[in-house]
Amino acid sequence: MAFNFTSDVKSKQKDCWLILNFSGEEISLSFDDAIELKIQINHVLETGTPNERKIVSEADSWSALCVPNAGGFGVAFVLSATSTIKLWLDARQAERFSAELQTFIDLVGSRS
Repeated sequence: MAFNFTSDVKSKQKDCWLILNFSGEEISLSFDDAIELKIQINHVLETGTPNERKIVSEADSWSALCVPNAGGFGVAFVLSATSTIKLWLDARQAERFSAELQTFIDLVGSRS
């Protein structure tokens, strides 16, 4: 599954966004969304079990659930009552995805 991140980093943390592009869709993540997604992904990778708690975006209209997938993870993003897109990543892709999330978190975390 091909995915790409683009970021919009501003001087204030609340104005920073990370855009996840895959399957022709864009998912906007605020700084808080990125942290919550990173926590959920780490739980799945460390325990090998799905986290039963959904991630609900504070800034955009989506929710997500992370599940284990062959050494990596899957994320189902629910965009509306009729639209769900799924991202399935193997161990190598999961490592890259997690690292890019962390880079955004580290960069934006230094802003006020």
